[in-house]
Amino acid sequence: MRAVAAILAGTAVIVLTTGQVEGGLADRLHSYLGPRTEDRPRSLRLDPATRRRALFAALGVLAAGLGSVAGAIDSSPLLSLPAGGLGGWLLRGMVDDRRHVRRAASLRSDVPTAADALALHVVAGATVAEAIESFAATGAGEAAADLGIIVKHYHSGSSLPEALMSAAGSADHPDAGRLYELLSHAHTTGGRLTDSLTDLATDVRGSMARDLTAESGRRALAAYGPILALMIPVTVLFLMYPTLVGLDALSGTVTP
Repeated sequence: MRAVAAILAGTAVIVLTTGQVEGGLADRLHSYLGPRTEDRPRSLRLDPATRRRALFAALGVLAAGLGSVAGAIDSSPLLSLPAGGLGGWLLRGMVDDRRHVRRAASLRSDVPTAADALALHVVAGATVAEAIESFAATGAGEAAADLGIIVKHYHSGSSLPEALMSAAGSADHPDAGRLYELLSHAHTTGGRLTDSLTDLATDVRGSMARDLTAESGRRALAAYGPILALMIPVTVLFLMYPTLVGLDALSGTVTP
């Protein structure tokens, strides 16, 4: 059984050394806008998140196999190897989920600033493509990074509306998707982009303010809830105690 564990661990090493860990909007856009290769059909490619999970699963199998070979793990390889692979898969999933939540929150906070900056560029006479390129080159944050990736795909031969709509479909937050859709429609139809961007920035800021108020209320309830739960019974007891004592005293003075 240890020989089997060694073979599987070696296979995991090969997977780890030949796999590529990628991620982000660039990989998602490349799956739609990148060139199709004959030997690797687009429909058969693993998405970056699945690829990362597979690599961590291989790492878990490697750790379990080495531990079994070295005798550090007493259980059978038939149990330890699948357990190691499953642990690696789940661990990478949790890491990706936390990273996605953090990036989505950061991207959402960047959308109003990006919308205002793009609106100023358009008011100054820039086209949609020029406004996006200028903000991607000078801006900071997740939205600027995403727009920079869109510009790269645009310069590599993809049409700007196609790159923007692909980014909208794979955006980490719906508000960012709305921004990219607005830019795509404005570039295609020539609509009034400035007012739409201003409305989007105002709407997102209002939504963030409401969410912040709701979060503050939840935290206040979580902080003061236990205190109130303890204070109410004690207060009721103190209010009722004199009455109970008085009733007890009155009942003791009553003669038959």
